[in-house]
Amino acid sequence: MNLKFLAPTYHARVKAVLGLVRGGERLADIGCSAGEIGGLLAPRFKAVVGVDLCKPDIACGQRLKAGNQCLLVGDVTRLPLQPRSFDVALCLETLEHVPGDESVLAEIYGLLRPGGQLIVSVPHQRFPFTYDPVNALLGVFGLHLPIGMWGFGHLRLYSEEELWNKLAVAGFVVEKRKRLTRFLAGLCENYLSSLFQFLVKPDASNQGRGGGTAFIRPKAIPDNFLVRWVGRLVALDEALFRNSKTSVGLLVEARKP
Repeated sequence: MNLKFLAPTYHARVKAVLGLVRGGERLADIGCSAGEIGGLLAPRFKAVVGVDLCKPDIACGQRLKAGNQCLLVGDVTRLPLQPRSFDVALCLETLEHVPGDESVLAEIYGLLRPGGQLIVSVPHQRFPFTYDPVNALLGVFGLHLPIGMWGFGHLRLYSEEELWNKLAVAGFVVEKRKRLTRFLAGLCENYLSSLFQFLVKPDASNQGRGGGTAFIRPKAIPDNFLVRWVGRLVALDEALFRNSKTSVGLLVEARKP
């Protein structure tokens, strides 16, 4: 069972991505982890290629991938892929792990054909207090601990303006913007994702250096009953706090001119 689908922010991210990706011949999934989201999108493409630095994640994904899905171990700052050969690229929860995030965006720009679509998601600098009260308080003093929003191997959090500007510098045109999950979902997630990620990822540090065997491997989406309840929580969170400028994550759809 893939417990990721029970995390409200992951659930909201997957729903948003599935609603935005238009399909085409080839999809590049940059920082794909075990390739779960690329696998969900595989029926819309002739070929899906995922790249991630974490060998255990890729090994896990190899056993579960779709028939038209290829998963590669590689550095996202030096992608082992042919330029101008993809219609759509995903870069979900990846930029915050890379010292040179601008170089990743430049690599992706080179991969896409003219008119190509890019979907990016990152953790938001203005996160809800309910998600990470410890770092929200420490942030007043310019400090943070490697938990909550600063867990998972995150090197940085992003403001909306910073993300948009970096996409523009790389040459992309931003078309749609979305904030992912607010106070209610944040309260439910809190530190649980950080504490229990080791159950679903061999490399819980997300630094591409993990090993060993995970206790729970991503085999399928969890029971529909549980997924539906998470979906209702996310919908209620959005309805109550849609006007808030805080969120756990940011998601952007951009286009290569």
